[in-house]
Amino acid sequence: QSCRQLAKTLTPKLEMCITNRKPITLFPNTAPWEDTCELTIFDHVPGVKSRHDDPASKRKATVERIRNLAGDYNIYTDGSASGGCLEGGAAAVITIGDTENPITVDRIMQRGRRLTCSYEEEACAMELATEWINEHCAPHTNILICTDSKSLCQKLSGTSIHAADLRQKLLRSPGNITIQWVPGHSDVPGNELADAAAKEATMIQTLPSPISYNTICTH
Repeated sequence: QSCRQLAKTLTPKLEMCITNRKPITLFPNTAPWEDTCELTIFDHVPGVKSRHDDPASKRKATVERIRNLAGDYNIYTDGSASGGCLEGGAAAVITIGDTENPITVDRIMQRGRRLTCSYEEEACAMELATEWINEHCAPHTNILICTDSKSLCQKLSGTSIHAADLRQKLLRSPGNITIQWVPGHSDVPGNELADAAAKEATMIQTLPSPISYNTICTH
């Protein structure tokens, strides 16, 4: 018998109601026997409605939000690409202390792809943060990662296969990780540090990262 025929035979014998079942997703999940970290993702800032908000109120709401989340480490990530598609760079800036006057503990920079997109460099920056967390943090550490890529937050929150590998890396990292979207170009100190580091990363004198198949197809 085929699997379908057997399913038709067995289904009427089930006592439970099997209507309105959630669809099976092919999104890879962490194996149940593996330890995973506490991962929370926010793709908005309370009090910020759009990028057209008053810059001062947007900055104030964002700084207050970061302060309230109270990470032992606040990691700011950013990606850079000239014209949105050329000469990429990615960076993660690890800070401690007050949000208004962050103290930089470490800066990790990586030259990106010659042909790229902003999302790929933002995702690369998040991977750099994950690598630092794996090397330096303990299971009880509270880590806040701030990124100005809303699309990255949304993909990590959903079931996008384009963020599946990155999500798995985050889940396997030690500590309690919170990812918070922050509005870009809003004079948030840590985000400005990451933006400058990402631009600096585009000029690192090393071989560029390999160009992805998706980017080649797009171009």
